[in-house]
Amino acid sequence: MTKPDPENRNLLAGEYVLGTLRGAARRRFEQLRDQDTQYCEDADDWEKRLNLLAEAIPGIEPPPSLWEGIEKRIRQTSPMRTLWRSASFWRGVSVVATAAAAALLVLFIQTQQPQAPQAPSQVAVLSDKESKPTWVIRTDFAEHRIAVETLRPQDQPQGTSYELWMIPGANKAPVSLGVIAPEGTATIALSNAQFDILKSAAALGISLEPAGGSPTGAPTGPVLYQGVLIPART
Repeated sequence: MTKPDPENRNLLAGEYVLGTLRGAARRRFEQLRDQDTQYCEDADDWEKRLNLLAEAIPGIEPPPSLWEGIEKRIRQTSPMRTLWRSASFWRGVSVVATAAAAALLVLFIQTQQPQAPQAPSQVAVLSDKESKPTWVIRTDFAEHRIAVETLRPQDQPQGTSYELWMIPGANKAPVSLGVIAPEGTATIALSNAQFDILKSAAALGISLEPAGGSPTGAPTGPVLYQGVLIPART
């Protein structure tokens, strides 16, 4: 198998450290890491950078109900290994780990790429069907604009466009934020109507549309990337 170029190798190392590289791809990376010191150096570099970011994340006090639930389960199943083998326990651990990885990724991007808007109000990391982070969207309520950035260039079929959509929630129809490029960084100014919807939007998505965007005002092609909007720390 051909080894990836340095840029893709570095992206793979980042996904490996975050834990988003899974299955055969993760095993392949581990094999290459054992054979090539450069893979080890890339992974070590990501670990150092992300460890520093992890230290900067404030602690979160769990709600009392969580501790009550743990104590109740311990009383009901005295051997601790019963909880250790519980599928629901590991599903909870998986959710926490995934959320932590997403938070680290957002913090890393904000630290490494301080582009406009400088003080985002919200951040969304849009992932593809394989859960690989692909786009970063930052909203700026003060300036009524958003910044769009691709984490890696995307292949765009000829005669098509990528279109960014707000997903308001509550069974409301998606609202377009405009056509975006398959690579690089861009800033989009929002109309008053778009801004009012964005303030309460739940998520964002990117669909593949005919050149120039959807002819109907609604997504007509597949939604290839999506992610939730989360408040940015100030």
